[in-house]
Amino acid sequence: GAMIRQTMEAARRSDLVLLMFDARLGVTSDLAETVRWLRKISNDPNPNDKSENQEGDGDLDASSPSSSSNHREIVILANKLEGDRWVSSDGSSVLDNLAEISRVGFGEPVPMSAEHGEGMVDIAVIIDKLTKEK
Repeated sequence: GAMIRQTMEAARRSDLVLLMFDARLGVTSDLAETVRWLRKISNDPNPNDKSENQEGDGDLDASSPSSSSNHREIVILANKLEGDRWVSSDGSSVLDNLAEISRVGFGEPVPMSAEHGEGMVDIAVIIDKLTKEK
């Protein structure tokens, strides 16, 4: 209830949303529902953005300089991918799960392991890039 509402409001007010999922488990119904909702709000203006350059609100082309303040970046984090064994493991559903989440429209997922701290540099680079674009 309240936690979901707070999370949704925080996503609406954010320039960057990091959506983490268990890459070994794959796309669950809850994840699919969250993706649908994020897709709906992904190009809504951020209510916290007080940018004076609001021209081009209708043009949400990512290459347009004026659109970067209106675009909400959504990055998929593929968790529980310790080491690199998952890359070459035959019969693993992980690669199928990564392919499936890649098709939702938010780009390639960032492989990581929260438990082992792997992938944190990639996340820091994403945040740094977005900060510089703002």
